[in-house]
Amino acid sequence: MYKTYLALVCIPSLMLSLAACTVGQTPTAEIQLVEETPTTTPPPSATVPLDMVTIEEILDVQWLLNTVIESVPGGKDEAFGEYNLLFMGDDTFTFRADCNHGAGSYRVDGSSMSLEIDPLTLGICEPGSFSEQFVSWLGSVSSYGLREGELVLRLAEGQGEMWYSNMGVPESTHTPTPTSFPEGTVTPTVTTEETPTPIVDAPPQPAEIIFSDDFSVNQYWYTGSGSFGEFRFVGGAYEITNDVLFANLWSVRSIEREDIGQEVDLKLQSGQGDGFYGVMCRVNNDVDNYYAFTIGGDGFYGIGIMEAGVFRFLDQGVDSGEVIDTTPLAINKLRGDCIGDVLTLYVNDQLMVEVTERTHTSGEVGLVNGTSGEPGQVVRFDNYSAFRP
Repeated sequence: MYKTYLALVCIPSLMLSLAACTVGQTPTAEIQLVEETPTTTPPPSATVPLDMVTIEEILDVQWLLNTVIESVPGGKDEAFGEYNLLFMGDDTFTFRADCNHGAGSYRVDGSSMSLEIDPLTLGICEPGSFSEQFVSWLGSVSSYGLREGELVLRLAEGQGEMWYSNMGVPESTHTPTPTSFPEGTVTPTVTTEETPTPIVDAPPQPAEIIFSDDFSVNQYWYTGSGSFGEFRFVGGAYEITNDVLFANLWSVRSIEREDIGQEVDLKLQSGQGDGFYGVMCRVNNDVDNYYAFTIGGDGFYGIGIMEAGVFRFLDQGVDSGEVIDTTPLAINKLRGDCIGDVLTLYVNDQLMVEVTERTHTSGEVGLVNGTSGEPGQVVRFDNYSAFRP
């Protein structure tokens, strides 16, 4: 079974704070949002014409927002965080809206442009963030052009315009590409072939326990609810309900290590069984980057990577029934080891998959619940431990 996902939801929790998705000031540019008045900034319709360009001239460049001019009362005069765009040659684009990331598709006809935005991350940004407003502006783009080397996106019906600085080609060579699904399709492509599961000796014993939690005390982990779902302590366990389709919900602990192992008991409390759940390591940059060690209620198992806000599986398979217990309310013990560039997933003391990957080198740990074909997946976590392998 192969699972791919469009949307990612960020609900981090730290031991001492809930400062989720906080993004630092970028050293190269700062957003300046200018309120238009009759004596200063003229309406966008009266601005000088833009230089006509083809879409090819703005592709594969990171465009960093530096100015927004609004033609309606109540224009903003300050903002927090980083807002950027990256257009790619396959008619798709990615963007950052402060602590959130997203992707979508674009359509151009001459200087006209329209942007269609896919579901994006739902991070809780710092107070004063313009993440939601920025996404709204993107959805209103009607034309584009250049002015003195800067990209200008004009909004429909004279609402305003956004100016972007050219920050050059992104440093990362792993440009995230959004996954698209055929119109009307609600589930990703699934292969029904079961993958033979190797049976090997038990994993090595932990060298040192760093942190353990049987969730008998309601602390250390985030609790709360909303349209995304719910995080709570119940029945001597920690429960994450994910009500968002094609999304990951997670709770993060501020235990930072380069090499670390984690173990937890997992129970699919309710749901279709077509999602995944497990542990995370090397979580960093406001949960935009991490590794995930997961199983599913249908026998799925895999090691995934979140890179710059885009999630994919590095390796995955479907257990033939020898290791993962798929009976209703069954408890499976999962272990994920991050040691150097080797990532190893064990289930019920059996090796399932091992990959070599070195994109992320250190970070924090956490628990994750991801949906696929259906939202409403409820997973309970118990007997968690983080240890030095």
